[in-house]
Amino acid sequence: MSATSDIHLAPPLATCVYGDGSAKFVGLHGWNGSRDTFDALYERLGEDSCILGLDLPGYGDSAEPTRWELEAVAEQIVATIDHELGPGPVSLVGSCSGGIVALFVAPLLGERMERFIFLEPFAYVPEYLRIFLKPAVGRLFYYSAFGNPIGRWITNTALSGHRQDDTDMMSSFAEGSLKVPLEYLRLFDSIPRPDDFADLPGQIELVYGEHTFDAIRDSVETWSEIWPHATRLEVEGSGHLILKEAPDAVAKLVFDRE
Repeated sequence: MSATSDIHLAPPLATCVYGDGSAKFVGLHGWNGSRDTFDALYERLGEDSCILGLDLPGYGDSAEPTRWELEAVAEQIVATIDHELGPGPVSLVGSCSGGIVALFVAPLLGERMERFIFLEPFAYVPEYLRIFLKPAVGRLFYYSAFGNPIGRWITNTALSGHRQDDTDMMSSFAEGSLKVPLEYLRLFDSIPRPDDFADLPGQIELVYGEHTFDAIRDSVETWSEIWPHATRLEVEGSGHLILKEAPDAVAKLVFDRE
């Protein structure tokens, strides 16, 4: 983290808060998502729960971060948590790369961190995404895949084995800035080794779909070695977008611990 924080200069993040229970959750959406990612949880909120959804800096209705660094993003998220939820224990629900962001948020929460529910837990940027970071050709491949309807259709079709038939993995790329997800991809590719997060506070839960990517399954094994105390749950019948494809199962895991 930089010695001098400019978090006070950052505009507030766009948020929504559901419920007023004592069990407080924060949803951190994945690559090119928004706070709407957690609609399924908002609709299935536990009786004694409260959940904060937010647009990560640069996404949805939130302005871009003052610095393109995960430490700066994490600072802004913690400031938002403090403002919206106040002090006390909090649990993070990180969806896909939102869980990577949570790795930087959790240490700032410290003893306040209760649970870390990591949905579709990547431990590294797979080669099929790193290709978009290659010099010269990367941007061409990126905008070809995500920047036009035909490219998005081809990409979504190629991912059919990792989603249900009625799920579109590319729909979010039809609107909003394509620059922002590319900037986040660069950040994710620059993070430290996974074992640098071995001392993450709180209870850790790894959740993944039955038909997820091989990179996720490899990552679950990696995280399980780093966090031997973590629990694991494979969600039957679901692909990568488990909040859309298995909302009841995820809500039960998050809100009903009996």
